[in-house]
Amino acid sequence: MTGASARPWLMLVTDRRLVAAGDLVAAVRAAVAAGVDLVQLREKDLDDGSLERLAQALLAAVGPWARLLINGRSELALQLGEPVGLHLPEHQPLPPRRPGFWGRSVHSPQAAAAAARQGARYLVAGPVYPTSSKPGA
Repeated sequence: MTGASARPWLMLVTDRRLVAAGDLVAAVRAAVAAGVDLVQLREKDLDDGSLERLAQALLAAVGPWARLLINGRSELALQLGEPVGLHLPEHQPLPPRRPGFWGRSVHSPQAAAAAARQGARYLVAGPVYPTSSKPGA
């Protein structure tokens, strides 16, 4: 996946605890085959080594058909190299070194404008509806 897109991108955000039979790699492979463009690896509880091993497996699973994004860990995204990108939560500071392809979650028009000024390639807006993962949001 390269270049600008004239259509919205479909992003899958991982949570390995929700995958039946525990095979996140197979679930991601199937999602990409069904049209997912971006896969955000969001496994905040994993240590760096475990996250890197999972990222390598997912990178092979997405192949050239989708882009893998690492949530919040810019050094790992840089270490994995192109085409891996970086996803930043709204309040995480922009790291001085980051991949060329990065984006951010935003929760207000002001945050969206700030991210666009910083050079974000995409924005994830939300939550729009109540969510059990972010009570009160």
